[in-house]
Amino acid sequence: MQPDEPRRPWWSSRLFFECLVIVASVALGFLVTEWRQRVADQELSRQILTNVVAEMTGNRRRLEQQITLHRGMLDGLDKLGPPAADASGWDVITGSLKGSTNALPLRRAAWDAAVSSGALRLIDYDVAARLSDIYLIQEEAYGRTNRRMGEALFIPESFMPGRSREVAQMFRRLLEELHGQETYMLEVYDEHLPALREASAR
Repeated sequence: MQPDEPRRPWWSSRLFFECLVIVASVALGFLVTEWRQRVADQELSRQILTNVVAEMTGNRRRLEQQITLHRGMLDGLDKLGPPAADASGWDVITGSLKGSTNALPLRRAAWDAAVSSGALRLIDYDVAARLSDIYLIQEEAYGRTNRRMGEALFIPESFMPGRSREVAQMFRRLLEELHGQETYMLEVYDEHLPALREASAR
């Protein structure tokens, strides 16, 4: 007769099972947390792209309006008669353009929010690079020309009598440059917006 094998204490099997349950619960918790974070990141990425596309769409509408307006201003400047001898360039310009070029800045708040919050890391690299290029062109091309126009007009020579012809010529050249940059930015938007809309809809 063989001696009986020693029995395991009743609590050892139970302890093993409880440890297994705890480990499984922790692992499941990590998996659920990771899944929730992934879903949240995907939603944030989609929201960022939606906001940027809406901003660019609004900028595009603004450009269309300004292109038409500034084309009309250029045509109006071409039709100006000889100014009065004592007229300043400012008098001629504001008189012919009704006081404003309406050269509005293009918005970039959605893009700045994505960059400053660090949420840009959630967007596909190619899409983020495309967005960066668009806003860089917007700032370097249109934005800089828009600022130059304002700076060039608010100088003493613009308000001096008898300098209207020179000031009007300078203004016309700047307006032509601005009109060209607006047309170029419109082409940039038209090239990239379809792909960005598709990315935001995924």
